[in-house]
Amino acid sequence: MGLFDKKFCDICGEKIGLLGNRKLEDGNLCKNCARKLSPWFDERRHSTVEQIKKQLAYREENRSQASAFNITRSFGKDSTKLYIDDNARKLAVNRGTDFGSSNPDILDFSQVTGCDLEIREDRRELTKTVDGRSVSYNPPRYEYSYDFKVTIRVNHQYFDEMRFDLNSSSVNTGETRMNGGGSGAWHVSSSFGMNSSRRGIDEYNELVQMGNELKATIDSRRGVGTTGFGAQQGFGTGGLSGMGMGMAGAGFAQQQGFGASATSSGAVTAIRFGSANPVLYPQNAGGNSFTLELRFTGSASVSVYNPALVQNCGGLEALKNTLANELSAAAAEAVYTCGTQQVPFAQLNAKSQEIGSQVTSALQGKWMSQYGIALQYVEMMGFTMSQESQQMYNQIQNMQMQQGFAQQQYQQPQQGFAQQQYQQSQQGFAQQQYQQPQQGFAQQQYQQPQQGFTQQPMSWVCPACGCENSGKFCQSCGTPKPQ
Repeated sequence: MGLFDKKFCDICGEKIGLLGNRKLEDGNLCKNCARKLSPWFDERRHSTVEQIKKQLAYREENRSQASAFNITRSFGKDSTKLYIDDNARKLAVNRGTDFGSSNPDILDFSQVTGCDLEIREDRRELTKTVDGRSVSYNPPRYEYSYDFKVTIRVNHQYFDEMRFDLNSSSVNTGETRMNGGGSGAWHVSSSFGMNSSRRGIDEYNELVQMGNELKATIDSRRGVGTTGFGAQQGFGTGGLSGMGMGMAGAGFAQQQGFGASATSSGAVTAIRFGSANPVLYPQNAGGNSFTLELRFTGSASVSVYNPALVQNCGGLEALKNTLANELSAAAAEAVYTCGTQQVPFAQLNAKSQEIGSQVTSALQGKWMSQYGIALQYVEMMGFTMSQESQQMYNQIQNMQMQQGFAQQQYQQPQQGFAQQQYQQSQQGFAQQQYQQPQQGFAQQQYQQPQQGFTQQPMSWVCPACGCENSGKFCQSCGTPKPQ
C-alpha cells in the first residue's frame, strides 16, 4: 500500500483525509471518531480497533450520566474545572464551558485513589540598563510566578489520572516570593509595581485555599485525612511582611512546619475557616426557581485529646490547615443541604447552630481517632452572597413586593366593591322590609275600611213596622227597602 493511498476509518468507514489519520495498533481511526474518546485516554496507538469500539460504546453510555449530573460545586479558574455532584457522590473534570456536549467522564468517589497538589514556582531575574548594557541588580532581584497543578488519581478502565491547572494563567506576585514553610512568606524590598503584586498575592492565596478545599472534599469523600498545598508542598499562605496581607484563617492557616510541638492537652484553640469557592444555594420563591452563590465563615474550638497522636501528625499547628479545609468542606455540604430543603436565605442565619452541630457530628469521631484532636463545637459566623447573586436576589424580592402590592390594590377595591354591594343590598333589604310593612299597614288600613264599607251596607228602618233592617226587604213584615 502506497503512502498516499486512500485510507478509511475502521470505526465509521468514512474516508480519512490526508492529515486526518490516527493510527491504531491494527487499523486506522479518523479524527472525528478520535474526538469521541476520553480526553484522559493516551493509549490510542497501542489499542486495537475492537478496543476502540468498546471505549466508544462506553462513552455513549457515559453521555446519559453526564446529562443526569447535577453540579453542586466546582473548583478552578481556568476553562478546565473539577465539578462535583454531592447528591450522587460523583465527580467529573471538564475542559470547556459546555458540560453536556463535552461528555466528560463521570466517576464515582469510590474510584478515586488519591489527589496530589503541586505549586510550581518560576522566577525571572530583573535587570537594569547601564551604559546600554543589561546588568543585574546587587543584590539580585527576581520576579516570581506560580502555577497550581492538580492530579486526581483514579481506578478507571481507560485512564489512571486526570491532570489540570486551577489557575487560568501564571500568578505573578512581583518580587514577593510565596513560601509556606517556616514563618511564612518574606518580601524582598523592591520598586516593582506594588498594586499588581498585591493582586497576585491575593490570587495566590485564593488558589491555595481553593486547592486545599478541593483536596479536603475529595479526601473526606474517600474517608481519609488530607494535607493541602501548604502542608504537602511546603507552600502556604504568604503575604507582604508588615503590611497585613497574610490571610489568617478563612479556610487555611499559616504553616509552622511539621516540627512544631503539639499544643498542651486540654488547651482550647480556635480554628477559623471559610469557603474558597461559592456554595450553590437553590431557592424557590413565588414560583421562581433560582440559585444563589454563597460564601460562609466559621470558627471551631478544638483541643488536644491524644498528644502522642497529634505529635505523630506533626503537631496541632501543622494540622490547622488540614482541619480548616475539612471544616470548610463539611460546612459547604451542610449549607447546600439547607438550600435543597428550601430554607430561605433570609432564614439561613437562624440555622447557624444547626449547621454547626451537623459539622461537629460529621468530623468529631474522625478527628479524635485520626488526629487525636477533640472537636468541641463549631460556630457559623455568617453567610454572604456574591455580587451577582445579591443583585438577582434583590430583583426577585422587589418583584415579589410589587406583586404583593398589586394584589393588595386589587383585593381592596374588590373588597370595597363587594362591601358596597353588600351594604346596598342590606340597605335595600331593610328599606324594603320597612316599606313593605308600612305599605302593607297603610294598604291594610285603607283596604279594611273600604272592604268594611262595601261589605256592610247601610242599615234602614222599615216605614211600615219600624224594624231596623240591612237587607232589601224588611225581615219583620217583608216591606221592600225604600229607594
